[in-house]
This record gives sequence, structure tokens and C-alpha cells, in this order.
Amino acid sequence: MDVMECVKKIVDVIGGDKAQIASFVADPLKIAKSILGIDISNDMLKLIVKGVQDNLGDLIPKDAFAGILGSAVSSVTGAAADAAKDAADKGKGGILDALKKIF
Repeated sequence: MDVMECVKKIVDVIGGDKAQIASFVADPLKIAKSILGIDISNDMLKLIVKGVQDNLGDLIPKDAFAGILGSAVSSVTGAAADAAKDAADKGKGGILDALKKIF
């Protein structure tokens, strides 16, 4: 299951339910595993949390996941920078090919 599918499924389940949203904010890993029925890596959890927060923006406080998302943003931007450097070093394939390997 890719990240977007996971986000959609979680948003569909918790979207209109303030109690479910509060539970997700309190323990996103537990709720995500419960809804999705799969084990989730920390990196995937960060991306899922960001996606859910983006989809439910007004229902989730902006800083609710600051501790979780701080490293997610830096890891994605760091990976993109690494891909750009690798593409430039190799002189072929371009940055788009390198970024596709990340995602």
C-alpha cells in the first residue's frame, strides 16, 4: 500500500469524527496501524501523518505533529538534495530520474 492510499484510508475513517482525530493526534502510529492493518516504518508514518494533517488541516492543530514532522521534512529535503547531487555527479539521467528513485 503506498503512502497516498494509506492517507486516503485514514482520512476516510477519521475525517468527520473529532474523537478519532484526537486519538490519531495522541498516538498516530497506533491508530494508523489499527486502520490500515499493516506495520508501518517510522519514515512511512511521518509521510502518512503529514498527508493526514494536510487533508484535515482545520481539524488538526498546526503544531500537533511538530516532533514527528520536523525530521520528516528534513529527511525528504535531504534525500532530494542527495538525488540532485548524484544526478549532477553522474551527468546523465537528470534530477527527475534521481528523484523517482527516492519516491
